[in-house]
Amino acid sequence: MKTMKGGLNMMKKPQLPIRKKERGNRKDMLNFRMLKAFDFFENILLDSKTRIEFSTIMKKAQREVDYYRIGLFDVDSVIYDYAERRLKALFELKTKEQVNYMNGHFTFMESQYIVTKALAEKLKVPYYWLIRNREAELWYLADITKVKVQILQLEGKKDNLARFDKDKFSMLNDEGLKEWIIKHIL
Repeated sequence: MKTMKGGLNMMKKPQLPIRKKERGNRKDMLNFRMLKAFDFFENILLDSKTRIEFSTIMKKAQREVDYYRIGLFDVDSVIYDYAERRLKALFELKTKEQVNYMNGHFTFMESQYIVTKALAEKLKVPYYWLIRNREAELWYLADITKVKVQILQLEGKKDNLARFDKDKFSMLNDEGLKEWIIKHIL
């Protein structure tokens, strides 16, 4: 063992290996995000496939017993308050591309309107139709049970159209929709 002048020990300290933080490289992170996105879209496609399969079975059952007085509909979003243990609202979500817009009016199938209104009245909750227009960066919002509707008879068609005045829908940007949710839903 070497000693320095003055009698101090000059032992070499063991060096700890220096490690770089292991974060993965950018390519790995990108691949992970792409896989998560793929999983998300795969789930959406599987959900759609399941809906189609169920709808097909329903139609086969209807044909088998010659019973056509029912319809198959879905609710896009259900808002439930756990603290109050009650439904707060229902939402039907549409994009501008899914909605017919003619001469200042939104049009939907009458059967969907009838079911939507009946469900809202039965459950005693507001049922909002929310239409997204990405080009204009706007949302159109209305409580379907409170908006005046006009039924248009379609010749040779099984279903009629329900026509709503676009001016009766609130027009909100993203921030406005958030504020509306805070005020009316939460």
